[in-house]
Amino acid sequence: MVKIYTGQSPIEELSNKLTEEITAILKDAALKMGCNIEELKYRVDNTGMVEISKMSLEEMILSEKKVAKDRKVKDILKARNG
Repeated sequence: MVKIYTGQSPIEELSNKLTEEITAILKDAALKMGCNIEELKYRVDNTGMVEISKMSLEEMILSEKKVAKDRKVKDILKARNG
């Protein structure tokens, strides 16, 4: 196997692989639970077990607020950094 340099550190690469794996797990769970991925939450324990459950209405509202806030912060930092 030939390793191609992608410009990412090993930690970034591992983080991206984990994100891809969690996304695939969430898609499968959403299909089985009959809901959207956005309605699910997950938790990973210290043994690597991924626990997935549906969010309550209050949790969904808080999640939407957090996403909106994160978007604003990202846009502000992007504008400031040019």
